[in-house]
Amino acid sequence: MLRLEGRNTLITGASSGIGQAIAVRMARDGATVAINYRGGGGEMAAETLRMVRDASPLQGCRHMTVQADISREGEVQSMFQSRPCWPNWEPWTFW
Repeated sequence: MLRLEGRNTLITGASSGIGQAIAVRMARDGATVAINYRGGGGEMAAETLRMVRDASPLQGCRHMTVQADISREGEVQSMFQSRPCWPNWEPWTFW
């Protein structure tokens, strides 16, 4: 059984380093992963997305990348308001 199957996770700073490793691990454990990056890291976030998809044992997961500087409240609000697929992400898991 996959520990995180059916869970949705938003990993901040997931385009590289520790955040990237956490995103890949969560995908491997069955979670659907949203990869957040601040900006200028779109190519790195796309690489993380590829790694997440490769690690995921589940077919059809809706892994995605989302750009937002989480130190700016307006960008966080926009991140949630501008993604049409967020409503399908219930329930949220906050870590």
